[in-house]
Amino acid sequence: GSSDPDLTNNVARTSFVVAGGTADLQLGGSMSTKAPDPGAQFDYRVGVKVAGKTTAENVVLTIDLPADATFVGIGSIALDPACTAAGTTWTCSLGSLAGGTSLTVVATVVAPGTVGTDLTATARIAHAAADPKLDNNSVTLTATTR
Repeated sequence: GSSDPDLTNNVARTSFVVAGGTADLQLGGSMSTKAPDPGAQFDYRVGVKVAGKTTAENVVLTIDLPADATFVGIGSIALDPACTAAGTTWTCSLGSLAGGTSLTVVATVVAPGTVGTDLTATARIAHAAADPKLDNNSVTLTATTR
């Protein structure tokens, strides 16, 4: 056999990008009070977090507010979400959120005038890609008038 006269050119190089994975959206929540007085204003606070380094695209937060409460407002200090209502369900477009982002969306309501009324709000979050961990994509918060 014959030998290769130039061993320095026997290398092939290529480059590739390793996908960063899918963003894991997480929800948490709290309330300004769990026992509002009848007719008192109070807040449902929904914490949104993008775990990891991957950006979540087309993030949508849906909050089902209690029918017995009177809606006052919805918003966030971190951004101005585009929110629309269908009955007591609010859908907020949060756009693209970079990995590591945390923000809070606050929904303010007025409790009904009846003592002992349970006021339950449920929030859900989704984005354009399949979330790798769905068990942390919703939160339920309940207050009872006292």
